[in-house]
Amino acid sequence: MQGNSIQNVTVIGAGLMGHGIGLEFAAHGLNVTLIDRDEAALDVAKKRVDLGLDLLAEAGTLQPDRFDDVRSRIRYSTGVLEARSAADLVIEAVFENLELKRRLLAEAASTAPAHAVFASNTSSFMPSQLADATGRPDRFAIAHYFNPPYLLPLVEIVPASGADQAAETLRRLYYSMSKKPVVIRKEVPGFVANRLQAALGREAAALVQRGIATPHDVDSVIKHGFGRRLAVAGPFEIWEQIGWDLVETIVGELFAEIDTSTGPSQVALEAIDRGDLGVKTGRGVYEWAQESAEALRLRIGRALIRLAQLEVGSGESVAANRSAAGVEQAPAAAEPAHGPQKIAVVGAGLMGHGIALEFAAHGHDVTINDVSEELLESAIERCESGLKLLAETRRIAPASVPEALGRITASANLQTAVRDADVVIEATSEDLELKRRIFGALDEYSRPDAILLSNTSTFLPSTVGRDTSRGSHIAVAHYFNPPHLLPIVEVVRGPETSDETVTAVVRLLQALGKKPAVVQQEVQGFIGNRLQAAVFREALHIVSAGVATAPEIDEVVRSSFGRRLSVAGTFELRDIIGLDLALDIGRQITPSLDNSTTVPEVLAEKVRSGDLGTKTGRGFYDWTPESAEALRLRIANALADMAAWPEE
Repeated sequence: MQGNSIQNVTVIGAGLMGHGIGLEFAAHGLNVTLIDRDEAALDVAKKRVDLGLDLLAEAGTLQPDRFDDVRSRIRYSTGVLEARSAADLVIEAVFENLELKRRLLAEAASTAPAHAVFASNTSSFMPSQLADATGRPDRFAIAHYFNPPYLLPLVEIVPASGADQAAETLRRLYYSMSKKPVVIRKEVPGFVANRLQAALGREAAALVQRGIATPHDVDSVIKHGFGRRLAVAGPFEIWEQIGWDLVETIVGELFAEIDTSTGPSQVALEAIDRGDLGVKTGRGVYEWAQESAEALRLRIGRALIRLAQLEVGSGESVAANRSAAGVEQAPAAAEPAHGPQKIAVVGAGLMGHGIALEFAAHGHDVTINDVSEELLESAIERCESGLKLLAETRRIAPASVPEALGRITASANLQTAVRDADVVIEATSEDLELKRRIFGALDEYSRPDAILLSNTSTFLPSTVGRDTSRGSHIAVAHYFNPPHLLPIVEVVRGPETSDETVTAVVRLLQALGKKPAVVQQEVQGFIGNRLQAAVFREALHIVSAGVATAPEIDEVVRSSFGRRLSVAGTFELRDIIGLDLALDIGRQITPSLDNSTTVPEVLAEKVRSGDLGTKTGRGFYDWTPESAEALRLRIANALADMAAWPEE
């Protein structure tokens, strides 16, 4: 059977996932029967379908004049045997209970047509645990959706043994619906997406357990930092721009540092023991009211809509999005909340110029320093381009661009650049000896009360500032690229960093509209790079095991949880689904996650062969200058759009 010949779909379970799966099929012209245990559950499903229709209209994928047609295609029933007798496709979407799933699949298969395909939306169980319940294992596959299913395009398809044709039928069906189906080649716990999320969650919990960061700061790093990039580019695409030789050095060192536990998180266990299960109990890692929980769900839904619009190029302008959300138009540059300060940025490259222009856009006088006049001239040009982009994304008023640019001066003399600065930010290349020499000079040239910050992503505050006499005034301020579009900054305190310094840096960044996250202890990789390394280690393992290819993993990330991570962190998402369910899923997946402490062979071989990514034209992908530039442009445009999203 070809995918487009499926016309009648039965969805068993009309809850959080089931109603959305049914809604999407109906919106694409298929006839749907939604089954649940009683009329009360079906009444809730009808209300959720109506809400989903409104969101699809907001997304621009369904016109309101089609609402009645879609509703007419959905039939609601409490009878499994009666409801699915004419089904071409039966999808089970009840809660994660193996015996219940097997029983319902067996009932559905007892009188279903011979040609019917069976699927389960399970996120925990394997095809081999479910397929035989149908009596037709060659017609069974997992069809793993992500919540909300009608806004997130990914479906992971995991066929039972011998069910390749059923998987192909599903793949063609989903393509016809503009979904992003990925067929998983081997049966593994967690498939691809949940394994990557589990790797991220394991390290996130370890950071909290060790007292390195709070759940709020971990979530802030995710959703305001690398989560936004993962919404539009997968980990392999992102790393290939950097180059596998550099990745092997940076991330390879972190593999020995990040968590390798095989059991459940102590943070989750303690919360569950207290009965703090998340949104459904009013408290989990966070405290929740009905209003705050609903506000988060709505924020996620609207963010997913904007990302979908951006992907197909059909989205409204940034200004229109802000207006629709009730956000005021861009403000003119204002005096900083705590008065203007003098900022010096040492290093005028990729990060330095972006840091400088953002301070200037918010009323601070900035001096950029680098080793040559040519580099400084280029930096000023990039600052002007960056300020214009902030104006285009309504972060600042267009008329304020010349004024902000006028606050930026350049000097090739380090002493001249930093002597009057209140804050000095070093943003040179990741060379420890270079950074130490610069900090030694800054200690000599800067005012005694000046705060010295490093934008390093690799080295610790105590290491960078070892040769200075002002440990209390030194910290790391780790930005994410591009620094003027991604709001997160990790503020990393060293063993001597004073509370006053941390407070001053946090206030300064908050006045810029940034989202500072405080790393309370020195730890390699801080928060963001440790989490990214955890995800990447598992991604490499999945490739090595032959479960999925690098492009398929990237598709999984950017078409599913990557989009959610752009607006909600891992602890928030776990509170929504319930920490008890998150723990159950974790127990299924965590023991099989990769625990290697050295670089996997699949990455080492790329480096040995010289396939380093975009800079060599080949990595896990083949690259031309045009395709590499297209990826950079796609990321930049998406981040510019996200920069204009309303504040939470």
